[in-house]
Amino acid sequence: MLVGPVNPAPRKRVKTAPEQLIKGCNTPKETGADFKCFNWEVNEKGKFEQKTATTCKRLKATAIKCNMPGEKADKTYKLQNSGCGPCLTADKTANKCVECTTAECNVQPILCVQGDGKDM
Repeated sequence: MLVGPVNPAPRKRVKTAPEQLIKGCNTPKETGADFKCFNWEVNEKGKFEQKTATTCKRLKATAIKCNMPGEKADKTYKLQNSGCGPCLTADKTANKCVECTTAECNVQPILCVQGDGKDM
């Protein structure tokens, strides 16, 4: 039993794209200056702690943005791109992720303690 046409129609020749279109596809995007954001990890107590700074890359027209765990982030929350770039919309809406707009802005807040700190 034969499957498909016995005498298929000859294939049409495809025209090539104009040189300017081809050149536009192969031109690298212009990049902006690198910047740094901090990476965060969950410690043995299940709390997030700031780790080392990560070098972030961006396109020239892209604004600097870092992300970090938000107020509602639990130990299952996964930090986006090692702290570089924006939060996922759902995580930001759920207060699991917070964004900031300068290099190394996603630092761990300073904890102020009143008293002797024994209750910590």
